[in-house]
Amino acid sequence: MSQLQELSLSVFKRLYQNAVSPSHQNATIDKVNKLIRDSISPPPEKGSLIMGSVGTGKTSLMAIILRNYLIDIEYRLKSLVDSGKAIIDYDSGYVHVLATVDRPDGWQHIASYASFWYGTQAQLVQTLRNYYMEGEEIQSVGFPPSLIKDRIFIDDFGRAYSDQAGWNTYLQEEYIDFLWREKIPTYLTTNWTWADMQQCRSGLKYPTWQRVADRLCDSAWIGKIEIVGKSLRQ
Repeated sequence: MSQLQELSLSVFKRLYQNAVSPSHQNATIDKVNKLIRDSISPPPEKGSLIMGSVGTGKTSLMAIILRNYLIDIEYRLKSLVDSGKAIIDYDSGYVHVLATVDRPDGWQHIASYASFWYGTQAQLVQTLRNYYMEGEEIQSVGFPPSLIKDRIFIDDFGRAYSDQAGWNTYLQEEYIDFLWREKIPTYLTTNWTWADMQQCRSGLKYPTWQRVADRLCDSAWIGKIEIVGKSLRQ
């Protein structure tokens, strides 16, 4: 984990503030159970399924994971930026690093970082629906560029955003399968318990989500974090 505790470069602050709601932006890791704290610092490379009852701090924990991810990247770049040897810019979902070189414009692109998507399951469904025509085969079109990122954060998963025709379920199932196949680190919060997930995986509960649950139970791709306790909301 980097020694930086907060984001200091403006581009990373803007990325974080644009993604995370104000009520969760100032979530602090000090209030997180030590066992959980150790599992997210540095941010886990294989993603996390964050389970717990309403109000137990799941979304705050996911915001902390995102912030740690950005802090880690910022720590690696900050000395170059502070010395004037590099500048960073944000465009098309990436932080671009430009370093000084001996050429007329003085700069050359050397790397891109911090590509992520952060939103609720409802926003994910809307993004997918806006990209496809009803009944269109995903295999022939691909996925929305905004959803092809280095890290994916999905809040409030398991709200069962299905429709009578099954189109919403199909879109989400194909997208989760894509994330699983490509081993893209994915972080989800859900009110489901691990027992719910296992029952869904076996078809005993929410049978339309069986394939999704099977992917989310793959410990080689995603780890599980269970938060116990009562709601922290007053």
